[in-house]
Amino acid sequence: MQAFLARFTTEWTPELPTPPLEGVPGMGEIDVGGRRCLTLAANDPLGLATDARVREAASAALRRFGTACDGATRVLFELEAALAAHLGRPAALVAADLNELWPTLATQADAVHLARALPEGWRASAPAHTFGHLVELEAALPREPGEAIIVGVPGVTFGRGDLANLPRVEDLARRAGAALVVDESLGLGVLGEHGRGALEHLACAAEALVVSALGPLGGSGVVLAGPQAVIDRLRGSPMRSLPPPALLAAALRGLELVRQEPARRARVLDAALVLHRLLRSRGFDTGPSVTHVIPVWVGDEARALRLRSALLESGLAVGCVLAPGRSRLVLMPQATQTDAQLEQAVELLERLARRAGMAFSPPPSSVEIALARPKSFAQSAPCGAHWEEPMTQPQEPTSLVKELVSSAARGLPGRVFAAVETLTWRAVNSTSGDVRSWLRRRR
Repeated sequence: MQAFLARFTTEWTPELPTPPLEGVPGMGEIDVGGRRCLTLAANDPLGLATDARVREAASAALRRFGTACDGATRVLFELEAALAAHLGRPAALVAADLNELWPTLATQADAVHLARALPEGWRASAPAHTFGHLVELEAALPREPGEAIIVGVPGVTFGRGDLANLPRVEDLARRAGAALVVDESLGLGVLGEHGRGALEHLACAAEALVVSALGPLGGSGVVLAGPQAVIDRLRGSPMRSLPPPALLAAALRGLELVRQEPARRARVLDAALVLHRLLRSRGFDTGPSVTHVIPVWVGDEARALRLRSALLESGLAVGCVLAPGRSRLVLMPQATQTDAQLEQAVELLERLARRAGMAFSPPPSSVEIALARPKSFAQSAPCGAHWEEPMTQPQEPTSLVKELVSSAARGLPGRVFAAVETLTWRAVNSTSGDVRSWLRRRR
């Protein structure tokens, strides 16, 4: 037992304990440890989880089906049909968890290529090659169709808040004859003219399989939408289980509200713009985000954990992404939150960040954020180039030459512009204090 425990806990750092969640009253607030907190950590952008109509739909299903109904109910079929229509796909399948569907799909492929930005569950349930840059994906894909290949990417990246380059990914997948799978968990209900996600916003990949959590609709579980043959094959999977009917009914009612109340989408993006401006005006680095998923650069892992814990103790819940030297907090506003709540949140964050020793300069950025609103086609902020992770897979010289030769056609001018824009932003917003701080770190 001791040998097992030693291996199991190697290189593991336990997270700081957090008090239990005691209630979710609504308006973007939660009850934690006996206190009322504002939450910017929940993937409930439209505030549907606490909407009275969604809760009533769940209550009605609970009275009708009880707490432990394992069969395929009418509400399940209604939800699947509604999701397929909303996502513009021939069919849809709902399950309790992605791991109940993904392995069956992935094991039928000769090769699976997944973006590292996808949640860990994608890679844990089936072997796959991971990539961080599209250059790596292009090098790994065959030049001609023939093999059964799957390429998986997120529509919106949780740790960055920008959109995947879906048009380019679609081109690479089409050239290799690969099936494209897009995770829309962070874009469902918010992005696109009808709230279908990043694919609708960028008007591409009409044949892609779509995966999404149902949390943004006020329910629970996941949906996979795509060709009828794929859905029929997965429907009989012995691993598949279903969310309780009450949560299915909640998601169905939430989806109806997404279609009926487009003002919710507009409001959450308005709230995101307010939060972006407040953070940037105080010198916080929000990187490439152009969505309601707003990262705040911290850097050190231990500092990020301490800051998140201190914020929760002071009445603000936020998300967190941990990576050596690249850790960040993640803030996600809701349509039901007011500008005053967001201002209070940023004031608290600034106070505790300074107390934690974060170095940043107060002057506002001159580069305005263009959010991913309908018909804007925004994909990434120009000041996010310095957030790019280094490529982990070395490229062969021939591949590098081909990349340089054809880079103009794939957007080298845009990347150069982004780099120049980043340097300009830093120059405009740097003070003598920033330079001294940077020199101290270099020593």
